[in-house]
Amino acid sequence: MRTVTVTFEEVRRRRTVSGVCPACQKRVTRTITVTHTVNPFNRRADGRPRTRAEVVEAVGSELSRRAALPVYHARCKA
Repeated sequence: MRTVTVTFEEVRRRRTVSGVCPACQKRVTRTITVTHTVNPFNRRADGRPRTRAEVVEAVGSELSRRAALPVYHARCKA
């Protein structure tokens, strides 16, 4: 049996977020990375595959949503 590997195009965006940790009140900086792929399984609500532009828009909206969350230190979040 033969195995075929297909590599899909990735859409990746990064944003550096800094602020004050709500737990310890010290300054914290985090880099957020969001990655989606353009592939036939990444579909819209109506069932059609997303275009590259739609995937870029989805990555941007997820990045904005995650950047709006409070930023904690790893030790403070636990």
